[in-house]
Amino acid sequence: MAFDDFSEDTEFKFITRLQQAKGHAEDMHRFNRAMSGLETGDGNAHNSKSKDKAADAQRKGKSSGLRKLDEWLLNPEYEALYNRFGDLLSGYETATETALGRAENALAELLDRAAHLPDARAVFRDENGNVVTEDGSIIDPETAVAIQWPDDAPTYKDYLKRKQDLDELRRYQIDVLGEARERYENPDDPMTAEEIEQRMKEIQEQAPQQIEAELKPDEVVNDGQSKIAFSIQQPPLSEL
Repeated sequence: MAFDDFSEDTEFKFITRLQQAKGHAEDMHRFNRAMSGLETGDGNAHNSKSKDKAADAQRKGKSSGLRKLDEWLLNPEYEALYNRFGDLLSGYETATETALGRAENALAELLDRAAHLPDARAVFRDENGNVVTEDGSIIDPETAVAIQWPDDAPTYKDYLKRKQDLDELRRYQIDVLGEARERYENPDDPMTAEEIEQRMKEIQEQAPQQIEAELKPDEVVNDGQSKIAFSIQQPPLSEL
């Protein structure tokens, strides 16, 4: 079509098609942004969604109120028992750390006094006259003959006793105190008063003998029982 042949009717149709194409392109642009979460009809979908989420979280926080442990601690009797358990647990944790330090030093001192192989492994004589390494291997007689034994060399029985004391303390620290600490600090599934009483008893009854010397008098509770005269199965929860 020549420029001169461009009639007014043709020009009108051409301009109309351009406007339609432009409008279609803008519609597609808005649609693509909306699908990606960047825009809605008011052009602020992303900000609007963020505000809605924040407001929703705030409403949920207000409706849920305190965590379960915080609610239970509003009961004075439960709070007293819970705090008593915490004090007892902390006392035994500290005593166990001290006892562990002593046991580690005692084992290290024993190993220093022991005879050693050229590869630095400590060796001991057992009750049957065998020469045994610290990892339990029996040394052949030819190698054993060349070992120089200190006058105060500890026996294999001495070594096993020191090692057993240390292993027992570590087991108690992890299996008894560690588990008790995890339960004590759980805000969503707190211990009932009955469980607290039971764990107080276990902490004291299962404590290795080495710990007793490290405890302060006020950290021991007779028979593992608190002085609260009744047991609380589940403290009444206060209304929010």
